[in-house]
Amino acid sequence: MFNGSNNGLLASNRRSDPYGYDSEDEDNSDGRSNMSMNGGRTASQLSKSGSQLDRKYGIGAKLMSKMGYVEGQGLGKDGSGIANPIQVKPRSNPSVGLGTLSDGRARRYETNDSSDEELALRTHNILAFNKGATESLSEDKLKAEYGRRRALKQRISELQLKLHSEIPSGLLEKVESASLNEIQELEAIETGLLDNQRDSAGLDHRIKALELEITALADEERQLREIVEDIKNEATRTLLNVAGRILGLSNSELVDRLISQLLRQRFASPRFLEAGRTPSHGEQILELVEMLQYQMEAATSQLNRTQTEIHKIMFGWFLQLWQDFTVDKQQTGPMIYMLLDFEPVMKFINCFDYVKEKFIYPKLLSALQLWNIAGPEEFPPRLWVFDFFVIVDQSTKAKFEKVVETKVVEYFNSWYHRDSPLISRPDLIFAQELLGEKYYEVMRTKFLPRFIEQLWDKHFDPLMELEDWRTAFVDEGSIYYVRKLLGYRYYFDKTIFDTLLKAVFNEYNKILYQWLLYSPKEDIPKARYWFISIVNDIFRDSAPSESELAQIRTTLSFLNRPTVKPIHDESFDLVKELDRLQKTGRDSGKDAPYTVQNIPMRKISVTFKNVVEDFCAENGYLMEKLQGQYAQLPDGYHGDTLVPLFKLSRTGATYNLAINKDILWVEKEKGVFEPTYLYELK
Repeated sequence: MFNGSNNGLLASNRRSDPYGYDSEDEDNSDGRSNMSMNGGRTASQLSKSGSQLDRKYGIGAKLMSKMGYVEGQGLGKDGSGIANPIQVKPRSNPSVGLGTLSDGRARRYETNDSSDEELALRTHNILAFNKGATESLSEDKLKAEYGRRRALKQRISELQLKLHSEIPSGLLEKVESASLNEIQELEAIETGLLDNQRDSAGLDHRIKALELEITALADEERQLREIVEDIKNEATRTLLNVAGRILGLSNSELVDRLISQLLRQRFASPRFLEAGRTPSHGEQILELVEMLQYQMEAATSQLNRTQTEIHKIMFGWFLQLWQDFTVDKQQTGPMIYMLLDFEPVMKFINCFDYVKEKFIYPKLLSALQLWNIAGPEEFPPRLWVFDFFVIVDQSTKAKFEKVVETKVVEYFNSWYHRDSPLISRPDLIFAQELLGEKYYEVMRTKFLPRFIEQLWDKHFDPLMELEDWRTAFVDEGSIYYVRKLLGYRYYFDKTIFDTLLKAVFNEYNKILYQWLLYSPKEDIPKARYWFISIVNDIFRDSAPSESELAQIRTTLSFLNRPTVKPIHDESFDLVKELDRLQKTGRDSGKDAPYTVQNIPMRKISVTFKNVVEDFCAENGYLMEKLQGQYAQLPDGYHGDTLVPLFKLSRTGATYNLAINKDILWVEKEKGVFEPTYLYELK
């Protein structure tokens, strides 16, 4: 038995075990409880087993022995539990403390092969010690802390590579044993170092770029010094050579300044003004503008320095020429060449349209308005209008056409068969070419009615002349009418003229038919003589055309072999036929325009020009139209017509040719054209 004092002493000497065991429990355990826990084993057995376990496992074995464990036997009431203690595995890192995941479990987390359910089953509480307090860490927290340590170590290794420096020895091991606060401090330091490294790398790149820029600027400065010397040195450096060097600079503003300075130096210097302009100077400006167009856009509303200098040069050279320009033989040709040659330059400085509208167009229109369409002219419009068409815009062309149309209308309105002079054949062709179908509309509405009224209605009556031969005169009557008709044949289109000619011979054939029908055979020679004398009087001054010869042959054939079948049309009426033709022409003009959908196949045809173009493509010829150049070619009924010229060229062969009504005309010598087969050009 223990007294009170002994109880107090024992109480003061009790040990508190962190695993929940107390020394008092150890002393106060009785035999019944031990026997019960160990299946009735004796105390000697327990003592023997405990001494063996103590030597091998220490305090743990003693505790197990107190609870009745015997080495070699299973745990539990009936001995069905494990028989041997769990073996301790040494850690790979001896500095790792309690609470750190084992290597095997860390590897399992790295592979991340376990499902969410398996992780949940394995989750259990692990102890962690923080300054005397004990808390329970879940496996999720341990995994997160492990990930932070691992990421920090990887970033430290990467930082070593980026900074090209060695990591202090033991730093990575310190990361493994560092506390959470220390890890946070290390992460902050690592982030700051990375930021500094990025800033440093950016500065390195910027420094390299600046070094290259400084080198380029130094090189450009050297070039500028050389260019400035070249600009001053006219003797050894040509304009184009210096301009080429200037255009090699990258600064467009600097290029503009230097080119303008170069132009002032070369074309405004006392030396140039004293020597004067030569053709080579114009060629230099043309070639310079051709070079500048690759870097500078043509001016629209505002000129840059270079364009301003070129503007001064052009107006200094040519302003007097433009102001003094007159439409005559001496000045027209040079003016056209000048405008064509310097067209790129004037478009580059945006003054081409201004020069034409201010100086050229007004004088051309004035000369055209002064043109006497039926009178002699030293320099008629047909000699210069088409040449200017290569630079004339559509609105000005329309003004030219309106002036010529007005001239034609005035002539037709005032025409009288005895007083009005004939329009010369070339001038008439010019008006017809310029106005096109508009001319024939004016002719049918203005001239044809007056021609019928003044000549056909009042002069053509061959029957009365046959009855009274004294009324037949060369300047009166039917012969006078026919001679006038032949003189004005080119005023009409072919359909109108053929109709007028048909009316003449229809009347003669009608008289001859009646003569032979009602007169004896002895009068046939008289009828033949009468008709032949009329023909001789009509064609006294000119030979008949093919259409006229056809009518004459038909009548003579009838006189040589008279028949009761007439060769004339008894119902033919000239005025009604002309009205029908004009109505047909008006109706045809009302047809809907052809489109891809409604054009009939009979309207689709290949022109001879298409054939020539295909021939050129197959035989290596380059075909190009010669601007402002025309050829006057024979045109059957009309006699002559103006057609444009084309140039065919290839290595070793060049031809000037014209195409008119599917006939190829080749220029054999200056102004002389001959019809040629296409295959002869191979």
